[in-house]
Amino acid sequence: MGMPHGQREFLELGIAGLLGLIGRLLFLARADRRRFGWGLLWEIPIAIGMGAIGKGLAVWFGLTAFPETAVIISVAYVGPRFIDALLDVALRRLSACGVVKGTDDDPARE
Repeated sequence: MGMPHGQREFLELGIAGLLGLIGRLLFLARADRRRFGWGLLWEIPIAIGMGAIGKGLAVWFGLTAFPETAVIISVAYVGPRFIDALLDVALRRLSACGVVKGTDDDPARE
């Protein structure tokens, strides 16, 4: 007999969070960064959130096993700043094509 549905989802989220921590630790292992500090505490919720986002993307693409793990770690590695920049470029291009309106005249962007 398997695990109840809620417990399985909670376990999968926990594993995704741990994989997210691995991805963020890989990012933070650069030589041009201080190793320890209070700013490192902010990386924990970011890593867990990025792990959950990576898990969601893997489920959306229908990935399992190793490809799923690779997506989760990769998304956590690039982090929220890269994803924000990627979405910004995509929205600007869609706005230039006329698919999305209002991204170029946003006063907060200037």
